[in-house]
Formats: sequence, structure tokens, C-alpha cells
Amino acid sequence: MAGRRRRVVESIAGMIVQLALAIADNKTQELKELRKTMSDTQVADTFQFPDDSQAFTLADIAAIQRDAVKDWEPFSKFPAGNFDWEFVAGELITLNTKNGRRPAARVVATCTKVHAVKDQEVNPDELIGDEHTELILFNTPEAIGALTKLWSDAGFSGEGSLEAILKEMSVGHKFTAKIKHTVDANDEEKKYVNFLDVKPMPEVATTAV
Repeated sequence: MAGRRRRVVESIAGMIVQLALAIADNKTQELKELRKTMSDTQVADTFQFPDDSQAFTLADIAAIQRDAVKDWEPFSKFPAGNFDWEFVAGELITLNTKNGRRPAARVVATCTKVHAVKDQEVNPDELIGDEHTELILFNTPEAIGALTKLWSDAGFSGEGSLEAILKEMSVGHKFTAKIKHTVDANDEEKKYVNFLDVKPMPEVATTAV
């Protein structure tokens, strides 16, 4: 929960800073884009963090100093290694791709245990509670099977609609998986972070009732 809240706070705070800078510079196009982004995350006249009762308005935001906000990247940067996980959220979404808008699944899992981390400079204890988001793009009807394969590999055998499994039925299911980093063949600056060798927890398999 601590890792999830920290990421939510950082993401909203990052957008707040960008909006303030755009307002100051009177950048019309940037304002339009930022307002759309904030609307998409259900942030309107009043801001409120999930799981938090504190609310504030744009007037309260004006005093925030830029150096007090950590830069935020919307994609998972979880380090490569071997970990235990728990599904905590999921949803069906649409993504803009070079081939147009495409349906996709967004699966969020929280790290519950660290077995190994490739980067020796990373403190394993700080990864507990942090999240990885797995995006599964449905470029073809067959690609939807990548989502069901993730559940099968993780040992989750519950039946139901994809939406029900994503949002409710699979939440709380625990599994183990490695994280791999793959560099885009056409852009070495772009790195994909994905699950690898997904397996059920030893002696554990969950069937939804």
C-alpha cells in the first residue's frame, strides 16, 4: 500500500507541476493536453489522492516548489530480478499505438518478496510494496490469450468475464515471476519491462468460488 500511494502521489504531483508551468508560460496546447490527462485520471476542480481524505484545489497548488516534486515516469521501471507478487488491480483500456488505438489489458501486481535483484545498487527491502504494471496489447483477437496465459501461468484458474477477473476475482492471488528488461530494436532509448517465467507460488493454486 505504501508503494502504491507513493506512486499515486508522485504521478499527480508531477502533473500539478507541469500544469503550473504551462499556466505560467501560457502554453495553450500544453494546457489542453494536460487538462485532458488530468480529466482522464478523474482530477477536476478538486484534487484528492486515492485512499486519502485530504483534498485541495489549484489555489493550494500554487505554492508547491518544483524541486520538492520527484519526476514521474508513467511506465514500470521495476528492476530486473526474481520476485514474489500479488495481483492488486486490473482493467481493460485503450492505447494509442503507431497503428491507431488498440484495446489492451493493464495488470498491476505488488512485490511481496525479493529473491534476487540484478542491479546490486538497488536495496531489495525498498522494493517490497512497490508495483509493476504489465500492459498486454491486443493487436489481434488471438493476443487476448496472452492475458489468460498470464493467469494460467500464475496458477489462477477462476472462471468468469475478463473484466470481472481483472478487477475483482484475481485480486489477492499470489505468484512468482522474474522481471526482464528488453531494449526496443528500433529505439535503444526505449526499454520494455515485463514479467518472465511466471509460475504459481509453491503449493499454491487459486480457484475463485
